[in-house]
Amino acid sequence: MDTQERLKLKKRYEVLPDAALLEMIAEGKDAYSPGAFELLLEEQEKRGIAQGQLVEPSVSSRAGGEEALEEKAPSQQYVALAVIAEYKDYEYADSLLRKADFLYSFEKLSLTGADLPVSLIVEERAVKKAVAMLKGFKPSGGMVFW
Repeated sequence: MDTQERLKLKKRYEVLPDAALLEMIAEGKDAYSPGAFELLLEEQEKRGIAQGQLVEPSVSSRAGGEEALEEKAPSQQYVALAVIAEYKDYEYADSLLRKADFLYSFEKLSLTGADLPVSLIVEERAVKKAVAMLKGFKPSGGMVFW
């Protein structure tokens, strides 16, 4: 695995919800290309989570996608707040929301499987709080819906 691919995977694993990370590790080393499984284990160690440990759903769900949100809170409604087209904007929005006490996620919008653009979605009950946390956020090449 080259350095660029390693960095890309590392960034992708950093934003996974803990439960998704543990599910991927449970698949075993044989399910991954050389080096990828070791990056999963590094991320697990960095977070200090043990195999089988579950995460409370009140913690934010980063990059979990619709499936992860449904697993955590199937009765919740979600609202799109922004479309993000650049990785730096994605990182910035995620950094602003990391300490949120509500669920949020970045949903891929590309039909070709590209990582960007994404739609930032949050729990409907937390829209005002999320907008306040994102005050001043203006994605380049994207748009906000407030």
